[in-house]
Amino acid sequence: MTSDFPRLILDANIMVSALLGRSFPFLLRLFEAGVQLFAPVQQLVETRHILMSRPGLSQQWVDAQMARLHALVMPLHPALLDDHEAKARSRLSERGQPDWPILAATYATGGAAWSRDKDLFGTGAPVWSTKVLMREMEQADA
Repeated sequence: MTSDFPRLILDANIMVSALLGRSFPFLLRLFEAGVQLFAPVQQLVETRHILMSRPGLSQQWVDAQMARLHALVMPLHPALLDDHEAKARSRLSERGQPDWPILAATYATGGAAWSRDKDLFGTGAPVWSTKVLMREMEQADA
């Protein structure tokens, strides 16, 4: 699996799902299998913002969850993405413009996006869903 998916760029929707749902063990499994996990700083900020906006989640809980995430996911500084911003924006629809850092990160790292966001499809970058990644991981383990 590591040769097929050496680098994955995580969208905020994937990180929020992992922290609120049951997919964090899968994220950990990918990390332990040697898959490099990255996220643009903008996506990490968005993840924190989404968690903080959820009723019933304390600042302490959000901080603890973000620390768990940072143990597995390497942040990509915005300066690393600057050279790829124009190309990324040109390939996204108007509605998809907020996702330019994810697309730019695929160019900067040679990685693939991991997202549920349909705006990234058809941009020329590889995009993986959780369901497909899980299936591929199961086949690699078989």
